Amino acid sequence: MPWIESHDVLPTHPKTAKLARRLGVSKPAAVGHLHFLWWWCITHRPEGVLHGLDADDIAEACGWDGDAATLIDALFSSGWLDDDGEALVVHDWWEHAGQTIARRDKATQEQRESGRRGAHRRWCVKEQKPIPNCALCASDEGEPKGADAPPNGVPIGVPLGSDGYRNRNRDKNKPKPSNKAKRATQLPDDWKPNPKHVEIASEAGLDLDVETVQFRDHHTAKGSTFKDWDAAFRTWLRNAVEFGRGRRPPRKQLDNVVKFAEGGRF
Repeated sequence: MPWIESHDVLPTHPKTAKLARRLGVSKPAAVGHLHFLWWWCITHRPEGVLHGLDADDIAEACGWDGDAATLIDALFSSGWLDDDGEALVVHDWWEHAGQTIARRDKATQEQRESGRRGAHRRWCVKEQKPIPNCALCASDEGEPKGADAPPNGVPIGVPLGSDGYRNRNRDKNKPKPSNKAKRATQLPDDWKPNPKHVEIASEAGLDLDVETVQFRDHHTAKGSTFKDWDAAFRTWLRNAVEFGRGRRPPRKQLDNVVKFAEGGRF
């Protein structure tokens, strides 16, 4: 059964209080709506990215009966939702639910693998009735069958030793592949805007140097963490336009002004 961590500081967290004020509900109600969203994501959006959902869909996931746009604005302004430039995402989702999802996925994979190995032992090894396209049979060439088969519990698919049994320690020094999900980090010291940021700032009439300094100071002071800082800065630039900081005309418009002036058409 899926579950998530729920910390005891949640009811007194400033973000919870802000959400409650924006929605006009009590703190317990705000906590409840957050948990409804998190529980829904565990099952339906385990990556924490709310792609393909509109405001009404998210409101339903939160168990919210009021105005959907009000809910989205409240979740976003109080810091419970982020915008990665492509979709809304649950704030710090992998910090809180990543381990739970990884454990669940690992358990599911182990169950599938156990069933596959069990079917191989019964039909391919014991009953001598190979399963069509059995991957374990393809990796067990020359394996003893029937009464001569190694006892249960020995890994399937490992080459046999001179004693007729599989060498369990054959690959003990082989590095194991990492299955860790990408974690959110603080802004790297060497981070800098990329060409896409330059393009956005130029088209919006923003001073990229000023926005970069403000972006770095803001998130350093808050101790913010993101999995994709480039996407976070794209969102910052778009919000800067929305908040009215891009007062200069776009570059194309400036070029047109220059052309008209040079042609004496003023």
